[in-house]
Amino acid sequence: MIDAGGDIVAGKIPPGMDGWKIAINLPETEEPMKRKLMIESKAVATSGDLYQYIELNGNRYSHIINPATGYAVTNLRNVTVITDDSASADGLATALSIFPKKQAIRSITKFSSSEVPLEILKNNHSYFYRSHSLPSFSN
Repeated sequence: MIDAGGDIVAGKIPPGMDGWKIAINLPETEEPMKRKLMIESKAVATSGDLYQYIELNGNRYSHIINPATGYAVTNLRNVTVITDDSASADGLATALSIFPKKQAIRSITKFSSSEVPLEILKNNHSYFYRSHSLPSFSN
């Protein structure tokens, strides 16, 4: 398994293990979700503004730029994507983090080899959406 700044590539699991256990943080915190992803031979990437942002005049601006507006995203959320390769996972996670929630959920169905646990923070509550093909979780 290789972790490159939050983008993870996992190969075959070692003997005696059920899978590579991957933690995803809750939106807006460094606290991990209670459930962990169990993967094998997959790439995982998360996009969000937890670590890379600037606050200016009381507004939080992400390092991610919305190409439609040319401005930094201010309503970002954590989006984690699991795919067969790291380039796709990274690109999709960033793109889906910019889309409105409904568009993000609709868009993932176009990528047959992708799975998305999509965390959205709304009114200080974390909502968890996932694609139907999302791999199993451990406790």
